[in-house]
Amino acid sequence: MPKPISAAKVDPKSSPKQVVLRGFFAKGNMGDEALSHSIIRHIGPDFSYKFALNSPALDATTTHWPYKGAKCIDSLNRGEVMKPDVCGFFLGGGGLGLGFGYNQMICARRAGKAIVHSGVHIHEDFFSKKDPVMVEASRAMLKLAHVTTVRDRLSIDVMAHYDVPGEWAPDWAFGLAAEPWAAPLPSSDYIVVTFRARPPDDVELITPWLQGARDFAASLGCEIVVVPFDAGDAKLATKLGFGDKTIKDLYFAPEKAKHVIAGARAVVSFGRFHPVVFAMAEHVPAFAVDFWFARETGHKTTLLLREDGMEEGIYHRGLLDDFTADKLGARLSRLQAKMKKKPFAKYPTMLADLGKRIQALMHAH
Repeated sequence: MPKPISAAKVDPKSSPKQVVLRGFFAKGNMGDEALSHSIIRHIGPDFSYKFALNSPALDATTTHWPYKGAKCIDSLNRGEVMKPDVCGFFLGGGGLGLGFGYNQMICARRAGKAIVHSGVHIHEDFFSKKDPVMVEASRAMLKLAHVTTVRDRLSIDVMAHYDVPGEWAPDWAFGLAAEPWAAPLPSSDYIVVTFRARPPDDVELITPWLQGARDFAASLGCEIVVVPFDAGDAKLATKLGFGDKTIKDLYFAPEKAKHVIAGARAVVSFGRFHPVVFAMAEHVPAFAVDFWFARETGHKTTLLLREDGMEEGIYHRGLLDDFTADKLGARLSRLQAKMKKKPFAKYPTMLADLGKRIQALMHAH
């Protein structure tokens, strides 16, 4: 069974065949960077790469871009995706609503390029039960892709209902290896806490949960380590009184953040999706607090946990009274028992196989 792909194994190089990737990349959000890192490494070094980025993101590439051989183009540049040396167009890396990147996708399809739409979710927001024209348009646009994979099973049900071909695959971040490094970690056991900054009400909504997190850590004899997933998260952590517990500047280094999470007793994520993915990939129990929802919804984090049998980790505002050290401890024990069976160990293999299929598709064009 192959291990997740590490940073050291692939260094994109010059190649006569180019692949264009379109997503929320190079903006300093660690979750999106985990996706781009994993995607490019699974497609492999046989190709060179162009990243189609929104103009504001282009500045980040000068100091943080991890792929020195890759080029960056503007997301409005349609001509670049149609050039003869481009063999494929990859749209994905998150919950991309209909219309995101489709201008370049249409041009790439028209020019006979391989099209991959992957790592996304496709829910009812793509369709309208009251508008058959929208349904037909959405169906046609989604069928532009030669390969479509979605990261939750609800999407499979929606696609089947609307007769759109596609398959389920794990989130690409499951295939990214943890990278050991001299992280500034406490000498004792620790739990990882993450906060998602979502102004203006983030402090007001998160504050009621903080004592439960502190009590939970204390009950385990653990310190708290905060891992921000972008600079806004780091500012929020400081505002909440966790500035001295924060490991900053990993926004473009998801492999290092995975290493920190791999050593944790548990992860408590206030609103962030990919800390939960990282935890599950490393078989660490995770609690996802969707603090802006009054009840359970079809949010991507909730779907991930429930569809993968980890529903003990789901919290929302309606469960605030259950966010106590005792109840978290009981849930932790049950999640640990499930994690001992390593239920997600096959996910890297699935992504490796998907990567090989995408490689073959790109080579065929």
